[in-house]
Amino acid sequence: MSTKEQTLSLLAELPEESAAWRELHDAAPLLRGISAAEDDVKNGRERPLPEAMQLLEQKWQHKATRGFNQLDRGASVETNHDTFMNHFRNRRQP
Repeated sequence: MSTKEQTLSLLAELPEESAAWRELHDAAPLLRGISAAEDDVKNGRERPLPEAMQLLEQKWQHKATRGFNQLDRGASVETNHDTFMNHFRNRRQP
């Protein structure tokens, strides 16, 4: 069984309301990013930090512009479901 399958199996056993589930769920994007970065380094695809930051800034600027253009046209804007749900989960916590 792969690490991913083992992790998913363990997550399935946790109640969604548990603090451990919430922490793992919130950490998942970071862990995926770390894994991807490790893979990039192993395969010689790493970039200098200033270049990586510039590319990220361009990516988010493009996404923001696209979203505002959709709103200007009266269209709906697609959101990341996990980010959207985490926003409301975090607001409900004491």
